[in-house]
Amino acid sequence: MFGFVGWKVFAATTPPSYGKQFYPYTREKVISVTGDLTPSGPNRPDLEYATRDAYALWSDIRFRDLATKAWSDVTPGGDYKGVITFNIIEEDAKDDFNKREGYNLIPFTENGVSYGPIKMVSEWANGNPDYIINKLKEGSDESNYYLKASNRYFVGAPTPNNTWYRLPSLIALSGGGLNMTTDMVAQAPTTSVNRGVTFPSFKTTYSTTPWPKIFTIYGAEGTAERQTVSSAKGMLRISTTTSSYWGNKHKLWFVEGKFSQEQIMAEINKTTAASGKKDATRFDSFAKNVYKEISTGGKQTFSYNTSIPVTDIKKITKADGTVRDYTLVVSDGYDRIAVQNFKLGVSDPDLAVDPNSISITPAAPQPAGSTASVSIDVLNNGTNDIASTYLLWRWNSTTAVQKVPIANFKAGERRKLKIEVKYPNHPDVLIFNINGYKDNPPNESDWENNRAQYKVGTGSVNLRATEIRVTPSKPQPGQIARFQVLVENESYTETITNTYLDWSVNGVAKERISSITLAPREKKWITDLKVTSVPEGDKLTIKAEINSGHNRPSNEYREGGLDPWVDNKIEKVYDLKEKTLNLFVKSVSSGTATQSQNVTTRVEVGRENLPGDPMEAKTFAVKLFLVDASGKDTLVGTQQVTFSKPGENKTLMMSWNTGGRDLGNYNLVATINLPPSQREKTYQDNQLSAGFTIYGRATNGTCKVTNHTSDISGTYEYCARYGTGYDSNGNSYSYCARYETGYYYEYFNSNFNKALSGTFVQENADEINGTDVPLVRSNSTTIKAGQGFNFVIDSKYTEDRGRTGNIYRAVAHFPKADGTIEDIELVKLSSSTNQVQWGIPLAWVAKHGDEVIYNEGGNPGSRNPEQDNYYYPGGRAYYASLAMPDGTYNIGVDLYASGVNNLTQCINIQFTVSDNLMNDFYVRQVMPEDPFPSQLFPTGATKPWVGSVETLKRLADWVNFSEDTINWPN
Repeated sequence: MFGFVGWKVFAATTPPSYGKQFYPYTREKVISVTGDLTPSGPNRPDLEYATRDAYALWSDIRFRDLATKAWSDVTPGGDYKGVITFNIIEEDAKDDFNKREGYNLIPFTENGVSYGPIKMVSEWANGNPDYIINKLKEGSDESNYYLKASNRYFVGAPTPNNTWYRLPSLIALSGGGLNMTTDMVAQAPTTSVNRGVTFPSFKTTYSTTPWPKIFTIYGAEGTAERQTVSSAKGMLRISTTTSSYWGNKHKLWFVEGKFSQEQIMAEINKTTAASGKKDATRFDSFAKNVYKEISTGGKQTFSYNTSIPVTDIKKITKADGTVRDYTLVVSDGYDRIAVQNFKLGVSDPDLAVDPNSISITPAAPQPAGSTASVSIDVLNNGTNDIASTYLLWRWNSTTAVQKVPIANFKAGERRKLKIEVKYPNHPDVLIFNINGYKDNPPNESDWENNRAQYKVGTGSVNLRATEIRVTPSKPQPGQIARFQVLVENESYTETITNTYLDWSVNGVAKERISSITLAPREKKWITDLKVTSVPEGDKLTIKAEINSGHNRPSNEYREGGLDPWVDNKIEKVYDLKEKTLNLFVKSVSSGTATQSQNVTTRVEVGRENLPGDPMEAKTFAVKLFLVDASGKDTLVGTQQVTFSKPGENKTLMMSWNTGGRDLGNYNLVATINLPPSQREKTYQDNQLSAGFTIYGRATNGTCKVTNHTSDISGTYEYCARYGTGYDSNGNSYSYCARYETGYYYEYFNSNFNKALSGTFVQENADEINGTDVPLVRSNSTTIKAGQGFNFVIDSKYTEDRGRTGNIYRAVAHFPKADGTIEDIELVKLSSSTNQVQWGIPLAWVAKHGDEVIYNEGGNPGSRNPEQDNYYYPGGRAYYASLAMPDGTYNIGVDLYASGVNNLTQCINIQFTVSDNLMNDFYVRQVMPEDPFPSQLFPTGATKPWVGSVETLKRLADWVNFSEDTINWPN
């Protein structure tokens, strides 16, 4: 068994990705810089084009997203990337640069590749490289600050091959930027001659912005999404976003035809010269299009959520009802684009019946079965001829429909039709409907004028209430219940207006439903009956009566002299004993944290799909409690969850803070609908618990990322409330009365598959020829200084729709004895779709001294065990320093994943150091002159020899065979 510790590694300079001729950085060489130097000397016109010698020095930059604050992939975890800063030197007597001497520049050409470094910087900043390169090829543009000639410099001789460009302007042309007050930090000491040589002059954080996004583009009329819309009422629903740090624009092109992102990008890059100048005609040689630019109001992120009339794009549409392909392009001010295809048809037809033109000959009354002729005018109000359509007609008392063909119906034509009918045996109403099946043509601009009716004769009136129904089908005490009453007008000819319905619940009268209109023979569900809380008890009695005052109308009549008011009433009784709702907690994530740490707990809840549970949205409270060993519970979080329908599950991410709570083991308990706001079938599954441990406050080794373990990955619409309608034949159908927007989420969760445990190399391990030697785990988080330990982490990405993410990085931050932190990239022990298992890389322990190298390759030193630079294999473990004082230490682990968004998680684990491996007894060779060499024993002599080192040193002469001590120690 053995244990070693790694040495302290001092930071090295960060080499640049370009301009390698200036690396390593030095102040012993100078290079001339020519260009606009007025930033160093304001109010100095002579510096508008000047030359000064300069040092090529070191600065650091990094990139993060402006909105999400997530670090860019080019500088993961907030790491820095080295760039060159040219610090010009004061030479003229008037020069007084006052710490304004630095210029971050990028070459046009590197290693013979023109614009290669420009492309590289644009990709760092999430820009469109072709846009920038094309703009630079055009030359200077004094109307654009970032394209002015003052951005160009010569480094060395003023020749085209030595042209360099301002780095901040390239980033701005990529949609990024910085706040110079807060994002650009001068590194101290600012007067040091080593500044920019052994440590960076500045550390700068640039903000990047995402490319534009298109969330929605589709045709609509009213609230309904349609591919074919009328030119009069049709709208385009649009939802788009653009972002830029400086000068954000929001440009839209509606393009005729279906084009891919690649095709549009090629045209965008081909027409860079028109960008910002002639955008309205930019696609004219490519395809017919309509251009709009929307004011962003100076917002760095601008969302355009609106509906525009389809007439706004009539330049590229044709009102013939044909569905065609179109493409929406959205761009910011830097030619970064989003592209989405959509289909749209525009129709302009309008057929109508003139109700004032209807007549019947001979007029009523006539004997039943006698023949009559009906005259009716139909109209084509549209702009297109209709080759073929029809008129439907029927008596209101029957369902038998007759069809009259109409051919070659010209635009603007009024045509008179003659129809032969037979008189029924009672007064009745004739119903007419041109294009009644809405198929010839399918999309008229106005459907209301297609229908007309004509009363033939006069008849009696009788109203009836025939049925009651309830939602949910099994109402429960304390819950909302909605009732519907079916009423009917038995008259063949008379329309009843302004009648009413009275109703009661368990004998208690409710508000009257007024202003009811019933057409002849019409059956109608009265739907405005609502009980906000069903009364307690075993039974629920609902009574309803239409026209209870016998006054609207007052002349109801039933054949055969029967009482006309008896059938105005209806009553229904419901059993309240059976419950139809069940909520449950499906899972609660466990975890560990330090004191005063932010924690995110994942809670899955659901609503069982029970018969009788209505298809409507319901909202409940989910609570999270932290319960200590004594059973005392503390509420740490509450969230409202809405289920749109039965059978739905939801995942909540509940954030809370451990605060100053005592160290130890706890339970996390999640509940739903407790205490009940709505009664359920059972409450046995309304709560669930998981373990949770609070460790001591971390001394070091803390995370560099915050928990961003979930985010919105998409949207969808769902029906929050269903309604029931009836067609003209009295057949019921369901429809959605209210749509709401729901969200898809993505999640990133990591936990310790194997908790931290002390380790020892297995006794029979091949420590000479081995690579990944087997380790014995002690299953204890307490180790001795110098001993190794390890752990294994499982990471999982999930998305509500089953999409695939990328779990790409894990970094552990280990505390060291000297107060610094050692960051080690963890390695993937295994991986599959959306899952990765992380472990510590292989440790290699120096044969002499206490250096440890973590390396997945082979032996980093000599392969000969006899050589001094040989390293022993230490397995997958981290070795604490022999100088580590007793105490409890924290390790923070940063984990990274990406899906639609960049996700991060911080998890922590602790280990305790008690005692030192060197205090154990070891048989080893001792040199009396130096029995405890500092390389092996940085804390001095081990405990058995403290105060007795001189005893060992006095053995020096005897060990060296001095004549005076030949027989010593006898």
